[in-house]
Amino acid sequence: SKINPNRAAVQAVVCVPTRELGLQVARVAKRLVAGSNKSEENSKKIMVMSVLQGSTNKRQRAWAWAEPPHVVIGTPDELGKMVSKGGIRYNSVEYVVVDEVDACLGNRQTSNELHLLLSRYLSPTFNEAEDDANIDTDELFAKDRIFYNKRRQTVFASATIPSHNHFMKQCVQQQW
Repeated sequence: SKINPNRAAVQAVVCVPTRELGLQVARVAKRLVAGSNKSEENSKKIMVMSVLQGSTNKRQRAWAWAEPPHVVIGTPDELGKMVSKGGIRYNSVEYVVVDEVDACLGNRQTSNELHLLLSRYLSPTFNEAEDDANIDTDELFAKDRIFYNKRRQTVFASATIPSHNHFMKQCVQQQW
């Protein structure tokens, strides 16, 4: 599966520990989608938006509500704010990427925000799904009244996770 440019929803969230890394990732993502947008002439373009600390562009954030981008890149804090205010519908997200996950977890505030983001708002088991009339029920399955998104993939990227077995066990326990 890949990003569907004809679907007006945030489909991928990329979480980064710092604004600087977020700017780099956004720049690369925009270059990548520019190439894929050229190859698909008749379809809509894949839109990428960054929500990073220090970004005060209210028009950009308002745009996310009016016409959602397909890919959103941000820090755990900014992504959490956007999800909690309804700017990102958790049940539309198919891909969650956490870049430099060790750096995200190494900072206490960022770690707390990341845990909240992954354990609640972007968790594939977040139980808000049963109230959403727009959900394609073929994409969900229920187990003990908790709805799971069949398509959700979570990717953790890092070159320096010190104890990857412990980290993987923690991810499974947290249902990330």
